Amino acid sequence: MKPEKEIEFYKKIFPTIKDWNIEYHQDSEETSSAIMYHSKKEAIIRRFRKGSGRIPKDYIFHEMLHIIMSDLYLSKEKDYDNKEESVIRGLCRLFK
Repeated sequence: MKPEKEIEFYKKIFPTIKDWNIEYHQDSEETSSAIMYHSKKEAIIRRFRKGSGRIPKDYIFHEMLHIIMSDLYLSKEKDYDNKEESVIRGLCRLFK
């Protein structure tokens, strides 16, 4: 699956990030990480490794989890419980 499609798939599974703008940057000079801008609800997933033609199967999922957990960690106290439950339900749907 292409990274952009995979990002959209996970945004549907994890509603806590459905309103985030998350992009995959294949041409990024920096590699193997995600950059998050919480105030804008934006994130950039940078390409896996310089010169690497193949993306590991779990790379996008791995970086999406960083974004999800960061959003959860920085959420307001009143929103935390609902967001945590949503993340747990999303994980259960994936591994059911």
